[in-house]
Amino acid sequence: MKAITEVLDQVVECYTGKRGKVEQTVLVLLDREPAGRLRNTFDFVMSDDEIKKHTGKLTGKKCELAVNDIQPAFGGRLRMRGQILSLS
Repeated sequence: MKAITEVLDQVVECYTGKRGKVEQTVLVLLDREPAGRLRNTFDFVMSDDEIKKHTGKLTGKKCELAVNDIQPAFGGRLRMRGQILSLS
């Protein structure tokens, strides 16, 4: 699924998992599709390759995503994974 979004916030989440400390960079996104938008914001977990490729502040930028995994997260929020196709 492709989605056009706007980055509202960039957060680093840390927690202790089964194999020790886990650190994830999460983007809080707002859907900017012209038709059929999602009503609520959602989270997008960045991979290690994307963190290296897209360094710096991403807040306020528009990005196009290729989403391949959607899961419910804390509080019923959607958490998506995939690939960032473009940033502007």
